[in-house]
Order: sequence, then structure tokens, then C-alpha cells
Amino acid sequence: MRRMVTPFSATNPPNLIIRRHVMLLNFDPLRAIVLKDRLLLLVPDGADSILSNLEKSVRGGLAGKEDEVFGGPSEANYQNDELSNREDDDSEVAFELVCLDSVLQAACVILQSDFVVLSKQVNETMEELRGSTTGKRKKRSMARSQEGLRVLKNEISILESRVGGFQAALDAVLDEDEDLALMNLSRLVSDPGRFVQPVSREVLEEEGDEPELILEAYSQQSLNTVNSLNLLKSQVAATEQLVLMSLDRVRNRLLAYNTILSLIAVCVGTASLVGSFFGMNLVNHLEQGETAWENVVIWTCVGVGTVGAAVGFGFYKMGVM
Repeated sequence: MRRMVTPFSATNPPNLIIRRHVMLLNFDPLRAIVLKDRLLLLVPDGADSILSNLEKSVRGGLAGKEDEVFGGPSEANYQNDELSNREDDDSEVAFELVCLDSVLQAACVILQSDFVVLSKQVNETMEELRGSTTGKRKKRSMARSQEGLRVLKNEISILESRVGGFQAALDAVLDEDEDLALMNLSRLVSDPGRFVQPVSREVLEEEGDEPELILEAYSQQSLNTVNSLNLLKSQVAATEQLVLMSLDRVRNRLLAYNTILSLIAVCVGTASLVGSFFGMNLVNHLEQGETAWENVVIWTCVGVGTVGAAVGFGFYKMGVM
């Protein structure tokens, strides 16, 4: 009981605890205590919808669940009332198993609805990032979208942990034949002699057959949710790789621009060096030449062009440009 209430427990992992004459279910935010003739629920404030849905599910029982799948009962079913009323009580699903099925169904619905909401948010954020990388008009900046995607990625991990804990709780009970047999709370009261220790393997298999079917069904549902989460995580990883590739393209473009500017700076620096040589107040006997200035300018430009072409060709051969 203390493990089901957060203030009394340091951790609050999902649990399905089987004890004699009681089942304790802890699937946050839903906590339930199942007895042979009643169902006790602990839900947070504002979760009245969970209670109403569970009440409908428990009151409807197995017939209500069949009607949800196959539709309402037909007139032919009502014509066989006498035969259906004569069925043995053993063929009916026990109250505690109906409660167990209803609580597990509610927990799966909560997890699935959380996954649907999270998947929608993740897909919207990924669409914004893909639009940003392809040059389409975006509603918000890429940096903000990346931050939102990181937050959603953490939420995916949290939901994956919740679903994994739910599945682990079911698998832990499925591995214990005695726990499966003890889930028949009504049988413990009506026929306690079958459960006197040591219980034979045949009795354990017979008594645990129906609870095992219920748990395996919801374990499969949780496994499907885990697979969906893994697919969503792979899509997020692919989007992150696409964003990184886009950023790498921008970085490479900036590096190319920087290389070109560096090459221009080298050429200008070479011309400045030549100009500084001829700018010194020293006698070089070129002052009397009528074409000296033109020759210096022309050969300087030719030299600068040659240096620029040589450096550019070297960058091209190295794959820098």
C-alpha cells in the first residue's frame, strides 16, 4: 500500500502486486485495489472521466466489451435467453478479472492517448525543421524548433520508460504461475482447497489460464506502443541528422567564402608589398623612365594574378574549394 502512494515511496514504478485475496495495481496516474467483490480506485484530482469510464467498463463486464467490438446484441440473441440463463457460473468471467481487465484497459488508453498527443507535437516540430532546411517559409526559428525537439525527445524517453515499466510489471506476473493462479480471488473463497500448498502444476495451469490471457493481451498492446515509440525516435534521429547536414552545408559554404576572402587578402597583400618597395625614398634610377609607372603596375597585376591563380589551384587540388 505504501508503494502505491508517492509520499511514502522514493520511487513509484508501475507495479502489479498479487497477494492472497487482493490485487494491487499501480499505473500512474491510476492506482487500484481489486478484491473479490469490489474495486477501489485512487486517482488524482480532476480525473473523474477515468472513474466514469471504468465504472461503465466494470458494469458492462465481458458482454459490454463484446458489444463494443461486435456491436449491440441482435434479436436472435434475445430468443435464446433461456439457454443463456442456464449457463454455469464457472463460464462467466469473475468480477475481479473484469476489474483487472478494465483497469489495464484504462492504463493502456492513457498511455496510447499520451503517445498520440506526443506524436502529433513531434511531427509538427519535425515538419517545421524540414521546412527550415529546405528553404520553405517557417513559423519560428530553427534554433527554437531544435530546442522544442530536444524537449519532446526527453518526453519520448519518459513515455517509453512508462510503457516499458507497464510491460515489465505484466511480464513479471506472467512469469509466476502462482501469482496467475492467485488472481482468481473468487476461487480462493469458493474453493480454497485447490490452493492449499503445495499446489499441483495442473491446478496452477488451470487457474492461471484466464488471467494469463488477459495479461498477455495488454502486454502485446504495450509492446505495440513501444514499437511505435521506437519508430518515432528513429524519425526524430533522422530529422536531427537532416538538420546537422543542413548546418554542415552552411558551415562549408562559410568556410569557402572565408577561403576566397583569404585568397583575395593574399593578392592584395602581395600588391601592397610591391607598392611598399617602390614607395621607399631610395634612388632606384627608374624615376626618369617614361613607362616605369605603367610597367610596375602591369607587372604587379600580372604577379598578383599569378599568385592568386597558383594558390587557388592548390586549394582546388586539395579539395578546399
